Amino acid sequence: MTEETENLVLEHLRRLREDVREGLTDLGHRMSAVEQAVGNLQIQMGHIQSQLGHLTVLMSSLNKRMDRLDDRMDSVEK
Repeated sequence: MTEETENLVLEHLRRLREDVREGLTDLGHRMSAVEQAVGNLQIQMGHIQSQLGHLTVLMSSLNKRMDRLDDRMDSVEK
């Protein structure tokens, strides 16, 4: 290989290395953004689960009240 060819190959390798570094940096930033978004989704999911639990308790309470009203209506009708 001539010196000019070696220099050309080295220059291409340097550019490739720079491109890879830039790509890895960009990938790192994007991964951080994805991790943050997932963390936010986990927090929101926790809130939703908590609210769902509260609604389930309320529904149970309403069902019991309706059952008692049903029983009262049955006793009045007899």
